[in-house]
Amino acid sequence: MAVVNIAVTQVPGTNVCYVPAPKIQQGDKVTWTNTTTDDVVLLFPHTVGLGSHVFSHVIAAGQTYHHLAPADKKNPAGPEERFRYALFCRSAGRFAVGGSDPEIIVM
Repeated sequence: MAVVNIAVTQVPGTNVCYVPAPKIQQGDKVTWTNTTTDDVVLLFPHTVGLGSHVFSHVIAAGQTYHHLAPADKKNPAGPEERFRYALFCRSAGRFAVGGSDPEIIVM
């Protein structure tokens, strides 16, 4: 089991915030670090992926949110599963992007 950090960044001089889409393993834990100049609001609307409950959390600028539930899938022995979530970046005034919508990929 590993702890995977997801850094929330803002492209300098723009209103674009970015979060990568990490591939994590079953049982890994996730943290989000806000490197922007204002709060970000994390919205994770799944009952699997990172625990058995839906959650939201405000992460202040320069802070890290340590999510305690391990990554899990509907079918632990099955193929990878993708869990989309949203992250609103107050300094940019819009939702973050991550190549596509941010997602967690549990292998």
